Amino acid sequence: MLDLLAQERQRRILELVSRQQSVSIAALAHELGVSSMTIRRDLAKLTAEGKIKRVYGGAVSNLPVGYEPPYPAREGEDVQEKRQIAKVAASLLQPGDAVLLATGTTVVEVARAIDPALNLTVVTSSLPVAMELVAKPKVKLIMAGGLLRREGLSTTGHMAEYCLGEINADKLITSAAGLSLEEGITEYSNEDAVIKRVMLERARQVIVVSHHSKLERVAFASVAPLDVVDVLITDGGVDRELVELYQEQGIKVITASEKGNRENGS
Repeated sequence: MLDLLAQERQRRILELVSRQQSVSIAALAHELGVSSMTIRRDLAKLTAEGKIKRVYGGAVSNLPVGYEPPYPAREGEDVQEKRQIAKVAASLLQPGDAVLLATGTTVVEVARAIDPALNLTVVTSSLPVAMELVAKPKVKLIMAGGLLRREGLSTTGHMAEYCLGEINADKLITSAAGLSLEEGITEYSNEDAVIKRVMLERARQVIVVSHHSKLERVAFASVAPLDVVDVLITDGGVDRELVELYQEQGIKVITASEKGNRENGS
């Protein structure tokens, strides 16, 4: 009976790792209602079988780093947590701000959460972000032109780089395919990585919005080292030890949840 329970638990772990690409021990223990020690034993077994890869505080999928989940699939994942993160990010915007909004499904939720009465100038390369802002007349919207990248519904290439290179912004709000202590910000594609690099160079403050499953995950294309990040907004599923490690890098970490937000100073 115990073996059957362990097998079912490990099957569920594999499902979660496959869907989210990375999961923390704390999140797995909470999801499955068992102790962290039990989860560590399960992860050790699955790692030995070659089904997952252990990382600090959790595990990641053995899928190739070049794998990019389809946009519709990403759009439907972790919606509640993304909206909590987005609400916090939108609350950081001030009247008159010039804001760069990058690509990503969490950034789309940020655009959706922006107060319609707030006067902003927003520059974006994301079609879904732009569509959310069209109905907000107080937002002066600038769309970076360029080559459409259908996988991410965003513009890329020299035209987009030129447009963004002419901008001076107060804030950049960006998501990331991966964010890690060693590799910093990484993206699914070189095209998106180049555009985000330009955005990083043009903003006074860099705010990363990221579901906890993207933390300590590495995607295909390098964008920038971790020290470019000023603020990280994530959800309550993040491992506390990992928060402290990011704080040690000088990053202000805010965890968003239904019960309220926790701010962690640098």
